[in-house]
Amino acid sequence: CFIMKKILLTSALSVAMSTTVLAASTPWVQMPSKAGVVVGAEFGGAIIQTPTKKLYNTAEMANGSASVNRGSFAYGAHLGYDFALTQNVLLGPELGYYSNGLSQYKGSDAGVFSDKVKVRSNDIDLLAKLTYMFFNGWNVFGKAGVARVTQKFDAVTAFGTTLASAKKTEHQYKPELGIGVGYEFGSNIGFTVSYHHIFGTNSSNFRTKANRAKKVYAVDALMAAITYRFHV
Repeated sequence: CFIMKKILLTSALSVAMSTTVLAASTPWVQMPSKAGVVVGAEFGGAIIQTPTKKLYNTAEMANGSASVNRGSFAYGAHLGYDFALTQNVLLGPELGYYSNGLSQYKGSDAGVFSDKVKVRSNDIDLLAKLTYMFFNGWNVFGKAGVARVTQKFDAVTAFGTTLASAKKTEHQYKPELGIGVGYEFGSNIGFTVSYHHIFGTNSSNFRTKANRAKKVYAVDALMAAITYRFHV
């Protein structure tokens, strides 16, 4: 009947209005994704996956010492563009530069010799980044692409007053993957934490000088970033 239809219509409108008010007041509302240019400055720590083995067996030396340090400070910057595929999904390219620190090896026998080896790594990345926006600015993202890795090898050996040195630089293109989580403060400023892995080797004989810089080693980095989004 007409009265029953009117009651049902009124009830439906009331429920719709209540849902709208609830959606507007709840903190768990999805934020729309907007296309734009994104720039970021990153900092954190990285490990170049050089061998964990020391240069020498100190048990075979009279006054020997040896150490390995593979972790160090890392920093970088990136520039990208996000295309809005849907209200919550962003996809776009990202170009970045990163300095991933160094690995250091030291070995010596007091009064006989000392040996120092350093491996430095930096890379230029071209990645595709996929982002999913959640609630009130929270987001997760993944990256995949290629990195042009440059690793520099520097060794100095001292026998008494005689010094010998060797230097070498390796350039290789390697695949890279990354994953992270972020938060956007308002519509422009954001903060992210991400993990990156550049594929490479982690097995080489560091006792032989010819092999010390023979390959490009894998790199693992944990980075925090401050980003700024220019909306279009």
